[in-house]
Amino acid sequence: LGRLHLMCEGWTRRETLGETEQADLRTAVGFALNQAEVLSQPGVVGEWLVAAQFREEEDNLTVRRTWLKSDSHDALLLDFAPAGRPLPPGLPLGATVQAQVVFAPSATPQRAVLKGEPQLVESRNPPATLVNLDEVPARHAELLARNPWLERSGPYLLGDVQIVPGGADWLLLDRQGQTLPLTASDSRLPLRLLARSGGQPLSVAGEWDGQRFNISGELAGGNA
Repeated sequence: LGRLHLMCEGWTRRETLGETEQADLRTAVGFALNQAEVLSQPGVVGEWLVAAQFREEEDNLTVRRTWLKSDSHDALLLDFAPAGRPLPPGLPLGATVQAQVVFAPSATPQRAVLKGEPQLVESRNPPATLVNLDEVPARHAELLARNPWLERSGPYLLGDVQIVPGGADWLLLDRQGQTLPLTASDSRLPLRLLARSGGQPLSVAGEWDGQRFNISGELAGGNA
């Protein structure tokens, strides 16, 4: 309710907001992204790790979120299809691609569009940006301060964590004893990762929605 009230108040005062803040407000209200306009801008060219990927059903749509990570940028690609229809071909999870990524206007640039055809390149180790559990909510809070309508942030590459049961929930546990509540689009994924790791620490990738860490998979040898 607080977010909805803020959205209504923001819309009545939108002319007082900056350009990127207005763009975030339009997205929150439900304006579709003008991809042609975004693609008219220059992009960021480089190698990107396809770090995390999620597929969900929302109302009458199938939504796929693909998180890309380079040494200096994070990007979120969104694909949609009507319920029952196939999604367009996506990037393979864990692959490294050479691509030009164009970011949509935002106070917290994440949403992006690919310009041209990405090219698969030889796999490499993940970017040296493995983070600790306490950095996830801290970074999300920093982004939320700039964009109060931000739904999620990522991708987070977490190193040296264990997957442990926590009553009715799953948890991520690090060596300092810190935990994050865990969720997954595939409810069996935490159990599979626990079995595969034998309870030992591993590295994982995913996103944070302000409440739970949505795990996409394990990072091993550069592949998610």
